[in-house]
Amino acid sequence: MREGFYSGTVIHRVVANFVIQGGGHDATSYALKAPHENVINESGNGLQNKRGAVGLARGMRRTRATHSSTSTWSTIRIWIRAHPLGYTVFGRIVQGMDVIDHVGETPTGALGPFKSDAPLKPVIIEKMEIVAAGATRPPPELTPVQPPRQDTILSPK
Repeated sequence: MREGFYSGTVIHRVVANFVIQGGGHDATSYALKAPHENVINESGNGLQNKRGAVGLARGMRRTRATHSSTSTWSTIRIWIRAHPLGYTVFGRIVQGMDVIDHVGETPTGALGPFKSDAPLKPVIIEKMEIVAAGATRPPPELTPVQPPRQDTILSPK
């Protein structure tokens, strides 16, 4: 995250009331970013898959000896509600959970290379950063939008 890996990537999977996944695909081309090395599933580290937890998506390779998956550093999962499955959790949302909830309600379907559950209107990760425990940042300044003129007809889209 410190290197800016997730900047300019797209949320590619949203399952309402469950999970948001993204960070592995370029927002412009949808090309899969080259991931870092896999890590062993650390789901037993005491950090739980609670609402607002940030974790790693599991890869497809499993080892018979441990029945654990590797996790890829390219795709993150953000839980909208608690989930019992063992995914490696490495952080939590400290500010902006309302944004996560809003993304979790976005209409989804097939889009580009994604067969299902993709936001039909792309959701782009502009920036992710690590903040110290207990630290908060002021909300970003919003750019005011001029209201439409009274004689304007608005489209429902």
